[in-house]
Amino acid sequence: RFAFCASLLLCAASPSRAQFGFLFGKKPLPPAGAYLSDIRGQVKFLPNGKTAWLPAAPQQIVAQGDRIRIGGAGAATVVFLDGTKVNLEEKTDFALEDLTPKKTSVHISVGLLKAWVANVSGRRFQVRTPTAVASVRGTILTAQVNSSGASNFAAFDGTVDVALCAPTELPRPGERPPEPQKQTQTMGSGEK
Repeated sequence: RFAFCASLLLCAASPSRAQFGFLFGKKPLPPAGAYLSDIRGQVKFLPNGKTAWLPAAPQQIVAQGDRIRIGGAGAATVVFLDGTKVNLEEKTDFALEDLTPKKTSVHISVGLLKAWVANVSGRRFQVRTPTAVASVRGTILTAQVNSSGASNFAAFDGTVDVALCAPTELPRPGERPPEPQKQTQTMGSGEK
């Protein structure tokens, strides 16, 4: 009897049905969050709003607006609470631009990342580069950007939608990207 009353009070006091969707037959989205793992070599971390780069530490929380820079012979993994993992290879500059329950957006300005993106219904995962935006869900993806900004994507399982951006429209890290042009390509397994 007490548990039933407590449940009713909890539901009535809830600011949103999303928090207790399981009571209404909807699965709630996993929480949005990320941390660093498997750090090797030189890995630097720049917290959002700061100007000084710091040495990265294992289990360090990665929040919206934070940047990670991988030096030569370095590597690190960004682990998201929904099960997504993003491996960052040497000489990679990475930013976590957007991290909400419905959308995760990462930016790679140079370097190589390999992502295992969880298939979470209701959540969008984007990989942005200086010349493209890739929308990903439930797949394995690599994104490589060379020093001139040219981007290469490869999907190894599932599909990826890639929209090209004109180089004159490039946002700076932390700025919102322009609306992608209508040049969209869907890649299937193993395509580049």
